[in-house]
Amino acid sequence: MTGPSIVKLLLEHGADVHTRYLQGKTPLMLAVSGQDSIDVIMMLLEMGARVGDRDKNGHNAIWHARQGQPTRERRQTIAILEKTLEWENGEGG
Repeated sequence: MTGPSIVKLLLEHGADVHTRYLQGKTPLMLAVSGQDSIDVIMMLLEMGARVGDRDKNGHNAIWHARQGQPTRERRQTIAILEKTLEWENGEGG
């Protein structure tokens, strides 16, 4: 099984996308700061993960995504997160 298929299986069986881990990080924050694919990140967003949630240090998923190497995939991820945050804040349209 690949990362996306494992995440999908967990979500289908009730895993909570709003669970908090060490330092108050959400699964979305962990996904964007690691090596997870855009597929995993999109799956978390589709299941209701919130970009605007903040960890114990006050950082959201966009901040975590910006901490990595500026690869093409990471830039795409940041663009998706920024657009999603606009929608969360009622600014999308």
